[in-house]
Order: sequence, then structure tokens, then C-alpha cells
Amino acid sequence: MKFIKKFILTFLVFSLFPVFGADIKTAEGRIDSIESIKAALFASKNGEPFSREENDTIRQMYKVLEGEDYTVSSLTDDLNLQISPYDIESATWKINISGDYFRGLLKFEREFEVPYSVILEKRFIPPANMTEHQRADYEYYVNEYENRFIAGEKIIYAEVTFRITHWENASQYRVLPREIRLYKAAKHSRLIDSRDGKSEPEFIVHNPLIEYRTERQIKFDSNRIKRILKNEEKENIEEVKENSSEEKYYDQSGRRCAIITMDYEMEDFNFGDLEFSSLELDNAEGRLIWGIGKFFFGGLEFGIDLDSVKEEPIYSFGLAGGINYTFNGVFRPFIDAGIRGRSDNKAVVKFGGGMDFLMGHFQITLGYNYNIASSKSYVRTLTSEEKLFLPKKFSTYYLGIGLNW
Repeated sequence: MKFIKKFILTFLVFSLFPVFGADIKTAEGRIDSIESIKAALFASKNGEPFSREENDTIRQMYKVLEGEDYTVSSLTDDLNLQISPYDIESATWKINISGDYFRGLLKFEREFEVPYSVILEKRFIPPANMTEHQRADYEYYVNEYENRFIAGEKIIYAEVTFRITHWENASQYRVLPREIRLYKAAKHSRLIDSRDGKSEPEFIVHNPLIEYRTERQIKFDSNRIKRILKNEEKENIEEVKENSSEEKYYDQSGRRCAIITMDYEMEDFNFGDLEFSSLELDNAEGRLIWGIGKFFFGGLEFGIDLDSVKEEPIYSFGLAGGINYTFNGVFRPFIDAGIRGRSDNKAVVKFGGGMDFLMGHFQITLGYNYNIASSKSYVRTLTSEEKLFLPKKFSTYYLGIGLNW
């Protein structure tokens, strides 16, 4: 008899539960299924507690309900999206998203303010600073998007992802909006804003209330909720730590700059013998450097040997790359290496580092390189006594100024 009853209950679970994609209607159907089965069992018990098999079946149904995220989208009309007229003062569009779910038990509503620059993917210039041409473009694009919004084009759409948990009281469920996202529709949709909704849970109570639990089960559920909240609190703390860590690097990126440097070479450096009045610069160089991710960079270098200018100028051209880190948006130490060829058929390999001092978009750079250069031509001869490659090692100190972005 127990086997037959368990089989019937399991059949009900899988026949009443939808098997298609998990949207909000799926969640509504699953909750209705759970509450219908609870009501049917409760009515047949005449006050007696549910059997172990019946409790196991309901727990399995809760597990299925809680095991998925449920998504609603304004593209499928499960979520309403309204865009207010353009606000000239704030240069934003207000976007309201709302939804009415679980037969009115849950009324969801959130509002976003999305800047002109985000929607149009254009840099916003304050109207007071616009040229006549820029103002004409600005008014044209605002009017174009206003007309498209009024016409009902789904240029902007929203998605909300919910997680549902059966809660502490009878027939009570917590609906947690895990993430709220705004997209701009395109061939490859672009995320333009997102919001974590986990701090704003919603609660619904299914009607009629079906309280089938024993005192022991009620206490167990109370402890279960405490554990859930404690674990979520830990997750939130970890997320705050991660966000704080990311904020540390908000201005961290690979070097992006164009600088001009003046170099001084020396084979044996000794501060005691150094006389600044007698220093003669050896090279002038231009360097164009671009970032690769947060910490790396690569670039082109070109220069002229100043000692050769009076006779036949010697030019150089090369590649370099390295790693850097930015402190407080001002100090940017770096390590780099590179190789260059010279117009006198010589090659130079360098290893070094330095420091950028950032002052807005202007920067001053101090650096050092250890160089290994070929001192003979690459033209091969048949004379065995002539060495084809004789390395020359020397140090270079340089000072540079330039722009960064």
C-alpha cells in the first residue's frame, strides 16, 4: 500500500511540474503544484501527521523549485518596461521596470537612470560647451531615440532573475531578485546596467495556508532559515571584499602613453666621479606605448644617436614590452625589456625599468636600462680573424615627458 501511495505521489510530482525553461510561469506552476498536493494530502489526513514518504515527496518538490533561477524579460512581455521622456538637466532617460506575478501576490518594480552617453555610446558634452555642429548632432540623436521609444521599438530591454525559497511560515515563499539587467538590443546585445537585488527580497503567502508540519518540523525550518540567512550574509561580505579589491584597481591599467626621452649612456657608472656639468646626452627617443589588460603593455620605440648627428645620423627602431602597477593614481613603476635595430646594422637588447609620475594626462618618466649591443656589422666576411659579433654592455639613464590617457 505504501509503495502504491509513493508511486502515485511521485507521478503527481513529475506530471504537474513543467519541464520547459525556467521562467516565472514555471515557478508559479511549481508552487501551485506543491500547494495543491499539500492541500489534497492535508484534507485526507483528518489531523494526522504526514507519512515519511509524503514528507519526502514534498521536500523533493521544494528542492526542484529552489534548484533553478527564474528569469522574466521585457522582450516576452513578462516584464513591463517604460521609458520616460529625456531629462535635459540630468542628460538621462528614466527607465521603469515592473511586473505583477503570482496572481497579484508579488508586485515588482525598480527604476534606473541611464545616461545619454550609455544609450547612444557617445561622449556627452555639456550643452554650454557644445559647438553649433555638436549641438545639432546632440538634438538630432535625442529626438531620434525619443521617437523610437514612443513608437514602441524595443531598443532597450530588461531581464530579472529570481531565486525562490520556501520560507519559515506555512505556504510562505521568499522571492529574491538576484540580478536586474538592462540591455541595448543589437546584433550582439550589450549590457548597459545591472543591479544586485539580493538586498530587497519579496515574500508571498499562498492562499489557502496549509500548515501540515509538526512542531519538530517547524523548528527544523526555523533553523534552516537561520542557516540560509547566515550563509547569505557571508556571501555578501565576500562580495563586498571582492568589490573593494576591484575598486583598488579602478585606475589600474597597462601603460598608455606617448613620451619623448633624452638618454645618457655610460659603461662604468660611479656616482663619485659624476659631474653633471659635463654630462652630454647620447640619444633622443620617442616611445608610443599601449596597455594590454590591467598590468601589461607593449610599444614602439624610435630614436636618433645624437653623437652621430654631425656626421651621418644613426637611427633606431624597436619593440618593447613590460609590466606596471599604479599607486594612488600618481606613481606608476614599471619593468620592461626590448630589442631594437639601428641604421648602422647593429642591434641592441635592453632590460630595465623606471617610474612614471602621473599628473592628470601629463607625465614625467625616469628610467634605467641595461643594454647589450653588437659592436660589429652583420656583413659576413671570409676573414677568420674578424669577429662577426662582439657584445658591448652599457647602462642608460633617461628622463622623459609625455602624455597619457
